[in-house]
Amino acid sequence: MYHDGREATMAEYSTDERFGAAEEAHGGSLAGWLGAGVSLMLLVGITIWGYQVVMRDVNGIPVVRAVQDPMRIAPLDPGGTPAENQGFSVNSVAGDSQSAPLADSVTLAPRPFVLPQEDVSESQLLEIKLTEENSNAVVKLSPGSIEDLVARIASGREEPVPAGGRLREAAPLVALDLIPQSLGGVSRSLRPQTRPEWFQTARAPVLAEVVDLDAANLKADTPMVQLGAFDSVSIAKSEWVRISKRFVSFFDGKSRVVQRRATSGGKVFYRLRAVGFEDMDAARRFCSALKAENTDCIRVAAR
Repeated sequence: MYHDGREATMAEYSTDERFGAAEEAHGGSLAGWLGAGVSLMLLVGITIWGYQVVMRDVNGIPVVRAVQDPMRIAPLDPGGTPAENQGFSVNSVAGDSQSAPLADSVTLAPRPFVLPQEDVSESQLLEIKLTEENSNAVVKLSPGSIEDLVARIASGREEPVPAGGRLREAAPLVALDLIPQSLGGVSRSLRPQTRPEWFQTARAPVLAEVVDLDAANLKADTPMVQLGAFDSVSIAKSEWVRISKRFVSFFDGKSRVVQRRATSGGKVFYRLRAVGFEDMDAARRFCSALKAENTDCIRVAAR
């Protein structure tokens, strides 16, 4: 049976497409198997490595090998000077709880060092000389026996002076005049002062006579300062005395003004004010000085 050229071409195309798809499927399966094998090998290697690490820690195998040599070595010849308390047998008793064996030879301690005569101070030389003289002195005994001595002591008689001995009376003490009176000078010591010359007792401040002014006679806008408000005239005046004693120089030339006022409720009070300032700036400086010492002060003007 014969086919035309068109059908033959279609048959060739269909055969080529089928064989190409088979080759692509074979290549993809090979790459997949290779990837699976590599992954499996990697998983097995990690598992074995982790198992070895765990077992190494369990078995106590050190990660770093320890040094075999000792860390510190004492030198054979340490040098220096041995201490005086080393090498004694008594030290081994306290350290080892047992006595050390007896030594073959015993060496005595050296004699103490004695300074030569030229290195000794004069006071020590004098003391040594006096000691030698006292030790070499010969004491003369009084004649007689022990029985005679006991009899003299019992009877209360004085002991006779040894032969060749003589008692000498001490010379009377005479007051020495170091400075003759003919030369003049200080014949009697001066009495010391009770306090230094520059130190003087502070004098009590002298308060000037207080001048009272009437607020009604003051001109308008006269600079004043108010020191407080009080319940009575006597309290206001006593407060003026107290404050003026603290600030004597500030209140010099100032006059006192006690002004009577009443509140809206009818309560009467008295204002204590000071007058005698050139201007409001002088009153302000006055109040600043008082406020610095914790004293109330208000600058005001007369009305």
